[in-house]
Parts: sequence; structure tokens; C-alpha cells
Amino acid sequence: VPCLMLVIAIVIARSLRPMVRLADELDERRAGDTRQLAVKGAPSELLPFLASINGLLARIHTMVDQQRRFIADAAHELRTPITALGLQVENLGILEMPPAARERVNALKNGVRRTRHLLEQLMALARHESGPPETPEHVFIDKIAKGIVADLLPEAAARNIDLGFTETEEIELNGSVSGLTSAIRNLVENA
Repeated sequence: VPCLMLVIAIVIARSLRPMVRLADELDERRAGDTRQLAVKGAPSELLPFLASINGLLARIHTMVDQQRRFIADAAHELRTPITALGLQVENLGILEMPPAARERVNALKNGVRRTRHLLEQLMALARHESGPPETPEHVFIDKIAKGIVADLLPEAAARNIDLGFTETEEIELNGSVSGLTSAIRNLVENA
């Protein structure tokens, strides 16, 4: 009886080995990896299961692709009306008006600015997800930060914000220029 139990345990372990390999392969995948699972060489008992998983992966891929396109299209379509709204708010800003109305116009300006920033982030996300990944290159973070601060300096001065550096060091690393630029700009703007 003990020998028979040992033989049964070995047979069951060998029978389930393809299932364990399949589970390991799925666990090692990145979140956005929707490639089909290999059917070739799989035991016939697993074929219906593999077909179901591959069908699910295909549906997930289609859904994620539709979501990416929707975000990109929505951000692109909203850009023009938000820009027009921003221009109208700027035109209101030059008119003479009571202090209470001036506060409301300033709040509207800030809201339009935040909305424009959000749309730019959505478009950057759509570009990032739709295109091939950027190859890492040598990037100097200090130069990127200085450029961003120079771009934002007029806006900071208009709002009486002291924007600048107390000390800078040359920092080089491998990375994506656009990704690092976007991240640093978000940090500075949020601060």
C-alpha cells in the first residue's frame, strides 16, 4: 500500500507538471502582456483550458486597445474647446471688474490650467502606450530640471512664487527623456 501511494503521488505530480508550468508562465508575465499561450506540445486534456484562456486574453487585449484609443481620442477632441475656453478666460482677465468677479475669473483660469494639464498628461499616456517603448539613453536630469524651471518661471513670478535652485549637481542616468521630463514637470507644477 505505501509503494502504491508513492507511485500514485509520482503519477499525479507528473500529470500536473504542465499545469504548474502554465501557472508559472502566467505569473511571470507583466501586467500588459496579453500574448496567447502556446498550445503546441500541451497535453490534450489542457487544450480546452488553453483555448479558453487564449480567448480571454484576446478579449482583454481588444478591451485595453479600445480603452487606449478612447483616451487618446477624447484628450485630442477636448484639447480645442479647452484652448478656446482658456483664450476667453484670458480675454476676461484684461477687463475692468469688481474684486469678487476677478476672484472668480482667477479660479476659472486655474481650473482651465489644471484641465489643460490633465489633457496633456492623457495625451502623453496615450502616446507612451501606443508607440514602441523608448530606448534608454544618457540623460542629464539637472539640465531637464533647469529647462522646466525656465519654462515655468514666468508663471511662478506672476503668482509670487520663488522658483529656482539653491544648488545643482550634474546627474546622469539612463532613461527616457520624455518620461523624465513629464515626471519632473509634474512634480514642479504640483509643488
